[in-house]
Amino acid sequence: MSNTPSENVVLPYETAQKRAINPWLFVPVLYIMQAMPVTTVQEMFTFVWKDLGVASPLIVAWISVMKLPWTLKLFWSPLVDLNSTKRRWVVAMQVGLALCFVLLLWATGLPQFAGESPKIGFHITLALLLLMGCMSSTHDIACDGLYLLSLDKHRQAQWVGVQSTCYKLGRLLCVGALVYLAGYFEKHGRSNTTSWMIAVGVAAALYIAGTIYNAFFLPRPELDKPAVESSPGENRRDIFRTVTVVAIGVCLYFLIASSLGIAGDWIYRAINEGRALQDAILAAWSQGTKPVRVHFVFFNIGEHLPVFQLYVTWLVSLIVMLPLIALARRQLSGTAMAEAFGSFVRQRGFWGILAFVLFYRFGEAMVTGALPLFLKDTTKGGLGIATDHAGLIVGGAGVFGIIFGGILGGVVVSRMGLRRSFWPLALCMHIPNLFYLLLAMRYRPAANPESWQNFVLTDWPLYIAAFVHEFGYGFGFAGYFVFLMDVAQRGKFRTAHYAFGTGLGALCGVLAGIVSAILLASVSYVGFFIAVCVLTIPGMLTLLVIPLDSNEGRGRGSVAAKH
Repeated sequence: MSNTPSENVVLPYETAQKRAINPWLFVPVLYIMQAMPVTTVQEMFTFVWKDLGVASPLIVAWISVMKLPWTLKLFWSPLVDLNSTKRRWVVAMQVGLALCFVLLLWATGLPQFAGESPKIGFHITLALLLLMGCMSSTHDIACDGLYLLSLDKHRQAQWVGVQSTCYKLGRLLCVGALVYLAGYFEKHGRSNTTSWMIAVGVAAALYIAGTIYNAFFLPRPELDKPAVESSPGENRRDIFRTVTVVAIGVCLYFLIASSLGIAGDWIYRAINEGRALQDAILAAWSQGTKPVRVHFVFFNIGEHLPVFQLYVTWLVSLIVMLPLIALARRQLSGTAMAEAFGSFVRQRGFWGILAFVLFYRFGEAMVTGALPLFLKDTTKGGLGIATDHAGLIVGGAGVFGIIFGGILGGVVVSRMGLRRSFWPLALCMHIPNLFYLLLAMRYRPAANPESWQNFVLTDWPLYIAAFVHEFGYGFGFAGYFVFLMDVAQRGKFRTAHYAFGTGLGALCGVLAGIVSAILLASVSYVGFFIAVCVLTIPGMLTLLVIPLDSNEGRGRGSVAAKH
């Protein structure tokens, strides 16, 4: 057997050492900083690229791809669990992320963002965001592991509300306050580029300050020790094993993504090549307007799609993945890394757990990815509101909704248990999607949103919808979060197993983004939100098959929702 994690045995003196750690010194700052790069990559740059002229389908497609590191982290989480300490991983990743924020400030000022085929600015920011995603997802593994090692189980439950609330505040700092700041400068005469450079600069300054703080105040728990090598060079071999496993994950992603791309092309042609719609498209073409196309990663789904590339991608991914699987089986045989993966898959009800993690949040993930575009878009039924107004909606009404919903959801779960509370939580999470469908069908924003009279008479539905959506999200996600914690702690590889669950949850966001890109290119926002409501049903049905104990989720204290 290879390396064994040091977190598996808790001795009395270690419990006493954990109790000596003051959570106030590290939990709030640590989890605000965990949220900032995630939100910057997955949400804030949706606003940035939209203001700088990047096409909406291209934004949705690439935002979904940039969520990929949080999916693939499940493949390299054992490497973090078995090598070095969680504290060193956290500090190293924060230094790298701080540098990425500084480089994003520079890259945002580069030219050539606009159009369906943007060049310098878009490509450099894209590369930096992908790098940030890889470091941020690695930081998440170590961050959650450090939290588990620094506090005993009682204080883990006691502080999880503070932990997840600070995570939400970090998220809303980026998607609310910084978006509003950029919009404020836009309205006061600054260019879109300058306004977003100011916002990204503020984010960089805050993250650098937090990195310096954590270098001094992160705890050093006794259990946070490097795993002991069973033989010389075992850690080095773990790196090669991880490379093989991650390569399998990448192949699997392109296999799934190309399959969805082929299906998306069929959907596009079925919708846009009907006789009635074809006449409308030809009429638009004659007036110089090209039919809409979906940008699917490296491919364009639509009128000029090289469909052959999608089939080649599917075939090549499969051909490359099969020998990698055989190699991984040889490399992992008899190792702790194999035990970490195997014990997660062999647990009771694994297939129900997998279906739940992939589909429970599917509809909500579609809304989260497309909401900034719906608020700002001026075509296909979008609301076309200003950037600062969008920041107030998401970061104003939304911040209160998600905090209240998360705390209340945690109270409900802790008192009732998951078995009794999961269906009410799930319904509260998904029903608010109907609000956006109604807004897309009937609502048009006020001509002057800064007028108090227009806000009272016209714009209040946007704030109500944002509050209800975020409240339902926080309330329903409490059950999701507690369930993943319970699944992770059924085995001894707690850090790795929790990363497996959250990584598979991130795959849900990736797949939801691809489906969103296909739909946004083919239908209006009304059709999009109808599809969202339909696609929440499979996730609800998974509640019938997941393994739940009668007392699961009780006695944990207040558990707020975490993004």
